[in-house]
Amino acid sequence: MDPLAIGVILVLVLVYYFFLMKSKVAKVRLFKPKALIDLQNDDESTFQIAQVVLVNSDGVALGASDLTITGGRPCFGTNPATAFDGNTKVQDYPHVYSSCQKDYDNFLQAVLVTPQALNMIKVYNRSDCCASRLEGVVLETYDSSDKLLQSFTLPNKPIVTIDILNNNIVV
Repeated sequence: MDPLAIGVILVLVLVYYFFLMKSKVAKVRLFKPKALIDLQNDDESTFQIAQVVLVNSDGVALGASDLTITGGRPCFGTNPATAFDGNTKVQDYPHVYSSCQKDYDNFLQAVLVTPQALNMIKVYNRSDCCASRLEGVVLETYDSSDKLLQSFTLPNKPIVTIDILNNNIVV
């Protein structure tokens, strides 16, 4: 075989391998930054999310059995798992995850049981009121060594789609 062809194949294999290794997500974390909380009144400092959907590279939405879900200090009787229950629509209270007011340790996190490439993450906002509470929430992805892969600041929209492959938000 031609040495140039072998070199090209080797480079393509290394690029493909590097892309797959780099793009495997092990954890998705959402939180409201402390600086933003400090600027907001008590009600606005609460962060609420109706649903988060993680879609892998095969186009399959990950289910609760694929994730270990935790949250900071949920309030108002909500449960972090509510945000990953597969109900893919904008929802109203009490079918949302809600953090406490002025709580600097509030977060919503999903650890993937098996790290894998994600194509898309969809975040569904609260529908009945208070949708502005999503504004400024940060969504980050991490690899299995807890290295930050990507970071996105969410806008106040009913549904926010994050295109992981192209590293952008589509609203």
